[in-house]
Amino acid sequence: MGNNQPLPRSKVLITGGLGFIGSTLARCLVKLGAQMTLVDSLHRSLNSF
Repeated sequence: MGNNQPLPRSKVLITGGLGFIGSTLARCLVKLGAQMTLVDSLHRSLNSF
């Protein structure tokens, strides 16, 4: 995240919060002071390409 300004009292909802991108984003936002709620279905993606 290039702009590291504090986020006091910010409330953030992240869907897919237990995946790589969601958990990395959550970690960064918590360090900036945001309140976090994570939602994840815990289903693995089984796409056959």
